[in-house]
Amino acid sequence: MKKILLYTFIATASALATSCNDYLDCEPITSVSTNVYLYSETDLAAYAAKFYNDSENENDDEYGNILPSHGSATYNLGLFQKDNGTDDQTADSPSKLFIKGQYHVGDDDLWHKYFRKIRAANYFIQTVTERYANREISGNNANIKHYIGEVYFFRAYIYLTALQNLGDFPILTEILPDDYNAIREASKRRPRNEVARFILSDLDKAYEYMLPTAPVSNRLNKDCAALVKSRAALFEATWEKYHKGSAFVPGGPGWPGASMDYLKDFSIDIDSEIKYFLQQAIEAADIVAQGHNLHGNYASLFNSIDLSGIDEILLWRKYSVNSDATSYHFVVSYLQRNGGGNTGYTRSMVNSYLMSDGLPIYASTNYQGDDTYEHIFTDRDGRMGQTILKTGDLLSDDPNFATWIKKSDGYGYFYRPEIFEAQKENSNPTGYCLRKGLNTSGDMQSTKESYTGCPIFRAAEAYLNYIEAYYELNGNLGGNCDKYWKALRARAGMSTDYQKTINNTDISKEKQD
Repeated sequence: MKKILLYTFIATASALATSCNDYLDCEPITSVSTNVYLYSETDLAAYAAKFYNDSENENDDEYGNILPSHGSATYNLGLFQKDNGTDDQTADSPSKLFIKGQYHVGDDDLWHKYFRKIRAANYFIQTVTERYANREISGNNANIKHYIGEVYFFRAYIYLTALQNLGDFPILTEILPDDYNAIREASKRRPRNEVARFILSDLDKAYEYMLPTAPVSNRLNKDCAALVKSRAALFEATWEKYHKGSAFVPGGPGWPGASMDYLKDFSIDIDSEIKYFLQQAIEAADIVAQGHNLHGNYASLFNSIDLSGIDEILLWRKYSVNSDATSYHFVVSYLQRNGGGNTGYTRSMVNSYLMSDGLPIYASTNYQGDDTYEHIFTDRDGRMGQTILKTGDLLSDDPNFATWIKKSDGYGYFYRPEIFEAQKENSNPTGYCLRKGLNTSGDMQSTKESYTGCPIFRAAEAYLNYIEAYYELNGNLGGNCDKYWKALRARAGMSTDYQKTINNTDISKEKQD
């Protein structure tokens, strides 16, 4: 093939001036040569930027679709439909997760995507860290380190997703040769606690390398690494704690790894591992919670066009129909169709909202029942009305809003959900419609492109991770638990007396309806 291309070029060049021979000395314009790439700060920034992609085109060998997003020109509710299939939210078809024997671990395609992304990260880390140590990369040193930290973060995030879906998993840190035996050896699954420790190690490197504020907007910073570390550590700690003594935990009875010859020398002190991960979660969460305040306007975190300048937002994804025709979504479009999108909250989710005085609905005389939207929303946690649509809520300030919506004063208002609809994407399966994410601007009405920002990481998660990890480890609400819990409730307009909630909670009544 190289000879064919060369002969073709020579034949064409014969009719050109001899000065065109200089073209032969140029790098190919259709591909990137490793001989000249990843030697500058801008190269590193460009390579790391591909991990931010909110779509993944297999034909183009991309490796994005890693971080949460609303999609790119995607016809769905984006981030807000991620809870479908849980006990909080559902589509028209229930998840197989709730039917014994029907839910299975991911298929081969899932594995392929993990390894392809891991390979992209490993190639960068293996190549760049050596060049950085040899001082072969030009540019601002702090920025160079930051972009290295970004890729360490993405490798950790990819591995965290694999851990959550598959548990035990191969740990790969180098580019493998095109050799079957080498690949087979490297593909052996390691115990999940080792995978979790590897994730934390990468996040520690990411935190060390990254800047408090990224060199350019809408990119990771070191607090994102601390937040995800708290998430990963808490996840693994509670998994091991509540699956202890089962085949789902390394060393437990029936654990598949016990029959693997290469793990014959493996041992684990499960209680020590649980303690270690909880401690790591507490420390990492505290870093973020101490450094970031909660935003006063809860709804604006989800329905705003611009999330820059909000201290609680650690990372967000920007969309626009003006500068880039592909950087829009349809979240608002579906929400304005009377709460459509084939997504609805479950009744148990709705019932879990407390009354404004901090009491559960079954412990409060102020609860008026759920026969009407007016009754169910009366005197409830303020976040409920900012999360779920009720009759009379404004959908759009466009006077020409869709005619199937009840109108008042010329604007479009929510009336009732379309539960049975020929087009499922325009229906709501439960009657409890999403309001979170709804922007009432007429510029983003039904069937039009949406461009509200997508919050990816929020400091509020660190507050919650700290409280849960601290209690799981110590069995009490010491440390900064009181401070963080009161801050969360105060932002919601709730009574900050969380002990009253605890004292009046009846576990037997905390059931799934």
